[in-house]
Amino acid sequence: MDKNKNKIGLIKARLAELPAKNACPKKAKSLKPHALKARSLKAYTLIELIIVLAITVILLFIGIGGLLSGQKQFNYQANYERTLQLVRDARSLALNGKAFSDYTDYDRDGLKTEDGELMTPANVGVDFDTTAGVMTVTMFADLHKSDDDTAQNEGVYNPPDPFAFYTYTPGKDVALEQYTINNTLTLLLSGGARTIFFSPIFADVKFDPALTSGNKFFIFGVKETTGTRKGCAKIHPVAGVPEVASETECPST
Repeated sequence: MDKNKNKIGLIKARLAELPAKNACPKKAKSLKPHALKARSLKAYTLIELIIVLAITVILLFIGIGGLLSGQKQFNYQANYERTLQLVRDARSLALNGKAFSDYTDYDRDGLKTEDGELMTPANVGVDFDTTAGVMTVTMFADLHKSDDDTAQNEGVYNPPDPFAFYTYTPGKDVALEQYTINNTLTLLLSGGARTIFFSPIFADVKFDPALTSGNKFFIFGVKETTGTRKGCAKIHPVAGVPEVASETECPST
């Protein structure tokens, strides 16, 4: 009898340990309706919008400032390098004795390009023009003698006296390359000259007007009109080789 009671008690204890057959799982804790409503209605305040707008404007101005500064740097560098390269190219053409086609009978000998006429100019040079309010730089072949429109071969390389004259006549001498200095820059010239001439073969160099007294070099370059960047090159009247000048050698105007 006691054994049966013990068995029954053991069975009841094990049954009590098993989960109820129809027991429902415990429900997750749900948010209260008023909490959901408060969260869905949350928005930016006016002060937050103003702060975001101010940061956006500041970043925009920083970006525009950097872009404009980069554009100014590019304009300055491109104009300086092109000016220096034109002078170097003129000297190179003169050293090589470059001959040019005689399209309009520059030397007035009755022969033109169609006749197979080629001419070596009296000199090749670079002219810096600031007289018209627009700064232009022109590399040219000097094929025309401005004070004599009748003589033959004037303005053409003619040894043994190749250095007889040095003139540049726009519209008559051949403009090989020309460009206008950007209007954000100023053309710098020092020494009194405005035109450089390199004679063929020997590359003798002359200036027009002649260098003023006390100037050992002809200095040319560009500077920013409203900025601080400037670059110059110099040419010795004997050596005639264009070389980069230091910033302290650049004229201020």
